[in-house]
Amino acid sequence: MLISVFSLTSFAEKPPRLVDGAYLLTDAEAERVTALLDRISVDNDFDVVIVTVSDTGFEDIVDFADDYYDYNYYGEDGLMLLVDMGGRDWWITTDGKGISAFTDKGIQNVGDAVAEYLSDDEYYNAFDLFADLAEEYIDVYETTGRPMENQKNYFTYQRCRNVCNASHSLRKQRYS
Repeated sequence: MLISVFSLTSFAEKPPRLVDGAYLLTDAEAERVTALLDRISVDNDFDVVIVTVSDTGFEDIVDFADDYYDYNYYGEDGLMLLVDMGGRDWWITTDGKGISAFTDKGIQNVGDAVAEYLSDDEYYNAFDLFADLAEEYIDVYETTGRPMENQKNYFTYQRCRNVCNASHSLRKQRYS
């Protein structure tokens, strides 16, 4: 009995990888995004997280995102997209290997692609694309040890981006 109690208390429950505090997604959309984030995170041992909030209070979005990731005990390696509806702003924070896999340029590339959907209030599509792009960046980093945009052959990055966007467009059409 002591062993089973110990084993139950020794494994902390993982925080959810999708926290839709601003209620931007339907229940069905939230389930799909959560499943995608969980699969990517488990397959890569790399937390990919999305958090939406109505506002960050008086806290700067950068500090809010960093604190949220750290204080909610996500993995040592990870990436989080924070969407602040009050400020109509977004921020991507990284931790561990995420810092190396997602350079400032990579974060901007991912953010710019996602922002197009956020601007059109297409939150499901934005989050789906974020997860797809995160997985591509993680795969390239895990395979080469370098961030995607630092590859010797920049066409690799462009091809990955085009394939990812084409794949996302097909899923978007099936979802609509």
